[in-house]
Amino acid sequence: LVLFGVPTEIEIRSGNPFSEIVREIQAGGFDLVILGAPLPGRDRHVSLTRVVDGVMKNAGDCSVLIVRSHT
Repeated sequence: LVLFGVPTEIEIRSGNPFSEIVREIQAGGFDLVILGAPLPGRDRHVSLTRVVDGVMKNAGDCSVLIVRSHT
């Protein structure tokens, strides 16, 4: 993203992932948050985890982009 002039930040925290991500969204005034989706299960179905689902529901006006993993 830096190559395209898009400012980025990386945060490493401990604690409950959902709470920490939502707290950062609320404090940071971000336009976009990018989250990784879990890998597909044995049935090749991707189900969103509680963290991703919870962040999507509590992101307020911040857009959330979910990036799918490839195996």
